[in-house]
Amino acid sequence: MNNFEKRWKDKNDHNNRGLLLDPIVEGKDGVFGGSVSFAGKTVVRPDGQWEPVEFERQFRDSFDSYSCVSFGRNNQEEVYLKNRYGLDRNFSDRAMAKMSDTQPNGNTPQKVYEARRKQGYLYENEWPWPDTVVTWAEYMKEIPSNLMNLAKGYSYEWRFWHDYVPTNPASMKEALKYSPIGVSNNLWQKEDGTYYKPDGLQDSHWALVIGYDSDTWKLLDTYPPFIKRVKMSTVFQQAKIIEIDRQVVNYSAWDKFVAFLRKIWS
Repeated sequence: MNNFEKRWKDKNDHNNRGLLLDPIVEGKDGVFGGSVSFAGKTVVRPDGQWEPVEFERQFRDSFDSYSCVSFGRNNQEEVYLKNRYGLDRNFSDRAMAKMSDTQPNGNTPQKVYEARRKQGYLYENEWPWPDTVVTWAEYMKEIPSNLMNLAKGYSYEWRFWHDYVPTNPASMKEALKYSPIGVSNNLWQKEDGTYYKPDGLQDSHWALVIGYDSDTWKLLDTYPPFIKRVKMSTVFQQAKIIEIDRQVVNYSAWDKFVAFLRKIWS
């Protein structure tokens, strides 16, 4: 356990970890099962159980990125691509945080998911979080324009959509057939090894539900322990699913296109 992790655990408070919440705009924002819906069209995991990807911390010994929504959203896409297409991807969480204009107090799910849809993504090796970056200001420095152009070019490979999900257990279990679910939460307390949100607390964090059993959700998180069991009675304030359809038909031509993008924007 590093120093930051120990301080975080010892403090054991309920402060914001990077989540802000905007109201859902009826008739504009997609809602799973609603009259306006963009995701939840393709069943990927009929049992609602998603194979996870390797966890990533949203913090270092020197500082917390307060980018839980970007980390959680990237985890969600990585899990989705692995389970639907058999692809192992590692997207740059730092890039997503910057591209979505994350602030020192965090960001909203809608803003982050829309940034991915409109601006694309970068891979971890293209915009990493090196050990030399030891302040939040350095972490959030401007991304070079050539990399921003490359991110937009990558977006042409996939059609990306997202919907809010009603947070009752029945709706979430149904939605898990289509996508892992990003959820707002405040899960720093546990009882008999199972996490729960005490009454009266507002959600302060964003993580990923990847499955369930009879009375708990399975959560992939960016704070330890990175796989949590969460009481199914927990009320999440907001939740989101995604849908990703591959637009590329000729993979050889696509590879040549990506090589061209990297060459002209390097």
